[in-house]
Amino acid sequence: LAWSTVSVSDFLMTNGVSVIDGSLQTAALEVADLFAGVAACAVPTGSLVAAGALLKVCGVAAVVKPALVAAGLAPLGAVAGPGCLILVCAREVFWFGLFNRGGTALAALVFAAIAINRTSA
Repeated sequence: LAWSTVSVSDFLMTNGVSVIDGSLQTAALEVADLFAGVAACAVPTGSLVAAGALLKVCGVAAVVKPALVAAGLAPLGAVAGPGCLILVCAREVFWFGLFNRGGTALAALVFAAIAINRTSA
């Protein structure tokens, strides 16, 4: 929902609607990153110990993103949220197979593009 809010407000801003100043987008991205971090911390990883540890570290980084930005680690904070969603999607594809989770694999690619876009901004 938060990602959709950002996309719609971007569309409105680029089409001449001057009611939106960007603060709505910033707030929506902060909420999306927070929930992505919570999801990464909550999802079970089973026997994948190393992948599970990476998922949990990425989740914690997304949850504490404001602290990372304040510490000068803004690029890490920018990719933490999308990174969590990429790892959660990769987990789903690993456990259930690409045939059963093709849409999830596509979502992982979309969030990878978002992560790349956020590092370059």
